[in-house]
Amino acid sequence: MTTSIILHALGDHKPHSINTEKIAEVVEARFGGCGIWFVDQSLPSHFWETKEHVLNLMMPASK
Repeated sequence: MTTSIILHALGDHKPHSINTEKIAEVVEARFGGCGIWFVDQSLPSHFWETKEHVLNLMMPASK
């Protein structure tokens, strides 16, 4: 099952739908947001949301 989360990119603030299966790692960024390493990228993409917030969004919903 593919899961998507909505994040706001640092450069344009527009909401982006992110496929969580393509996320390799979420790292803390100095400015308070986070960097996301995608499976097919050599550099992280930066988002306004914190690392903790992104990891919480990626957790499966409790039933």
